Amino acid sequence: MPSRDRNSRSAAKSIRLFCDASLDYNPLHLDDDYMKGNFGKTNFGGVIMHGMNNFGLISRMITDWAYPAGAIHRRLETRWLKPIRPGDTIQPTGIVKSKQATVISRWVLIDVVVRNQNNEKVATGEGHGRVPAEPAVRILNLEPVPGFGPGWAKGPLKGLFRLTFDRRMA
Repeated sequence: MPSRDRNSRSAAKSIRLFCDASLDYNPLHLDDDYMKGNFGKTNFGGVIMHGMNNFGLISRMITDWAYPAGAIHRRLETRWLKPIRPGDTIQPTGIVKSKQATVISRWVLIDVVVRNQNNEKVATGEGHGRVPAEPAVRILNLEPVPGFGPGWAKGPLKGLFRLTFDRRMA
C-alpha cells in the first residue's frame, strides 16, 4: 500500500504550521541555533519535524487505502528511527501482514515503513484496520404476497413482500 505518490517534503513552513496547529513551540522544531547543542546523548544538529506530523502522514496513507474499501483505520503504533529535517522527502508505505475475521468484521494488520529521500528507514510501525464483514444474510428473492396489493404501505416498496434469504454461517 504505497502512499500513492504522496511523498511529503518536510519544509520549515510545514513544520511551523504544525507548531501552530499543535501549540507546541518547542525550540526542537523552530530554533536551529538552539538545536546545534547536545541534549544528553542526542545531537540532532538542527531543527527536526514533529513526530506527530510524521504520524499524521502515516495515518493518512492508511486511511486513503482503507476508506474506499469501507474500512476504518483503528490503531497505529510507530517507532522513530531517524530525525526528519526541513527539506527531507519522506514516503510512508504499508504491507498487509495478516488478516483475521470475526463474526462482525475483518481485521488487517499492516506493517508500516517510512523512508527518506536516501531510502533510509526513518520510522517503522504497525497499523490495524477494520473492514466490515459481509452481511449475515443475503436476500435471494423479493416477491409480492398475493392479496396485499400496493397502496396499504408507504415508501418505495408498497405492499407486502416475501423475502427469501440464505443465512450464512460465520
